[in-house]
Amino acid sequence: HVITPLLTDGGEAIMVNRGWVPLGFDEVAGAGAGPPEGTATVDGWLRGSQTRPPLGREEPEGRLEVLSRVDLERIGEQVPYPVYGMYLVEMGERTEPPIPVEPPDFAGEGPHLGYAIQWFGFAVIGVVGYYFLIRRRFAGTGSSSRESPRG
Repeated sequence: HVITPLLTDGGEAIMVNRGWVPLGFDEVAGAGAGPPEGTATVDGWLRGSQTRPPLGREEPEGRLEVLSRVDLERIGEQVPYPVYGMYLVEMGERTEPPIPVEPPDFAGEGPHLGYAIQWFGFAVIGVVGYYFLIRRRFAGTGSSSRESPRG
């Protein structure tokens, strides 16, 4: 992903995710994917800073050209101006890299119904299984108490 600072009139910067570059085109990120000159208007949606998962890879100290996530605190340490706590994911159409990120689709209901059916099914299996487990245990206890040794 190509992350570019957009300087506001107040002197702060909002980082803009301008899109992604295929792995074979690493040289494009430095050369052809520079920000436009002058005043710019960007349409997109806001996202929060990404943090390292507990077992995730740690970046080395010092200035980094490549980050594994959009860590705004780390980026803020490398630029000479304050950075907002959110970044903007640019929407738009381009045929050359960086290729815009697809916006999330909120039109459908998503997989919620399927997940609900799955978890209710697990609950039913658990209740029925527990019933048979208890029944078997009491059936085993009752039969052993009726048996008496013959001598």
